[in-house]
Amino acid sequence: MRIFLCLLLTVFSLPGMAWFNIGESVYTFDLGTWDEGDLEGVIPFSLQSCYGWGSCWWPYSGEDYYLRASDFGFTRDTGVVDPNLKLVSVLFSQGGNTVTDLADGNDHGSFVPGTRYPVDAELRIKVAAMALDSALPGTYSAKMNLRGWESNLISSEDSARFDVDLKIPSRVRISGLEDIALSSDGEKDIDSGYRPFCVFSQGGSVFRLRAWGEKGGFSLKGPDTASIAYEVHIRATSAPRNRRVIVPYQDYDVWNGALSRTCLDGDNMEVKAVVKQGEQSGKPTGVYTDTVTIEVEAI
Repeated sequence: MRIFLCLLLTVFSLPGMAWFNIGESVYTFDLGTWDEGDLEGVIPFSLQSCYGWGSCWWPYSGEDYYLRASDFGFTRDTGVVDPNLKLVSVLFSQGGNTVTDLADGNDHGSFVPGTRYPVDAELRIKVAAMALDSALPGTYSAKMNLRGWESNLISSEDSARFDVDLKIPSRVRISGLEDIALSSDGEKDIDSGYRPFCVFSQGGSVFRLRAWGEKGGFSLKGPDTASIAYEVHIRATSAPRNRRVIVPYQDYDVWNGALSRTCLDGDNMEVKAVVKQGEQSGKPTGVYTDTVTIEVEAI
């Protein structure tokens, strides 16, 4: 009878011998609004890994543990997953353990908690600038999962979700515009030919363009009160070019911006001025000028 009771107590106590716990089931962290470079942040959390009955009240000791992280990708607020935008680094640190990158999705450990009590730990996360630079504007969310466990006769494990948010703002920039010089013999249309320029828009998104002359319309001012009307043509450098003869102050939302703010892949837009032969007839000889303003807006 005594042998039977001892065996019964031993088997009964085993389920409580391993204990692993992550402090909260869900952690939330806002990486903020991206501007330049990599986006980084530190998420503090707690964990407990020990050996003993219940939650290690007796007998007790700290126990080595293991970790695995997964689900590093971000989803845009439209519900679309961006395959390039993800956590590229998830550095785990706790106590005197070696800092370990969990972003490969593999098992890591063992780690030594140093005590049977809950301990402070942190995840230092990073999203690479290259992926952020090419992402469309919007709010993005990642739901990374962290699983931990320790094993002493009977295993114990726990998991937590880390909800990470970031915002990519709408940005637009125009560059590369230069003066256009025209000459006329008065006998034919003047066509400057297309001149390249660049419009960057975050993630290559559609941008809004409008243009106008110095006095509103497109009109070259010459000697005294003389003037010559002209046209402004704008198109993209590649298909679909969506060529437009610009109406002053009218909005055009038909072109996508370049991915690079410095147009490393080349200019993506073209502009030219055209003066019809009929507009030149009877005009006095002289120099005619106008200033065209081209404005772009993120949408």
